[in-house]
Amino acid sequence: MHRSDTLAVLSASLLTDNRQGISVFLDRLRGLPIVLDARALKGSATGFLKTIGIEPNRFERILDFRNDEPKKEKCEAIADMLVQPEASAIRRVFLVGVGPDEMISTGEIRNLLNGAEHKQEIEIASIGMRAGIEHDIALQRAGADFLAATLEEAADLL
Repeated sequence: MHRSDTLAVLSASLLTDNRQGISVFLDRLRGLPIVLDARALKGSATGFLKTIGIEPNRFERILDFRNDEPKKEKCEAIADMLVQPEASAIRRVFLVGVGPDEMISTGEIRNLLNGAEHKQEIEIASIGMRAGIEHDIALQRAGADFLAATLEEAADLL
């Protein structure tokens, strides 16, 4: 894992909803370890990334779960990754997503880390992508720590 104090976990829905801005966004995050939550994709994450011109090796890890698998597996995978020795430098984790369920994951990861034998303090926050008043309210109710109107704004928060 990269020697950075910040880990970014991106929802694949960002790739499908913001294709034009995603390359610039990923460039702004260069140097940070990035995990891709590929649950929103219908097929292979690697295949999808290549079709939109993004090399899969830009991601530290791809969580390639299927849509019908519970998001609990994603939360457990991220929490497990954070307690590994190679992640000892990580102090901040940002989950960036579009839907309210992605904001709820932040709380679940916090709970898993609190229950783990984990000595370091890790700040976990979520950034929801704005999409109108009703959507923004749903994100906030689900626990979004920040709202961003653009991928550039989300990168600034990281």
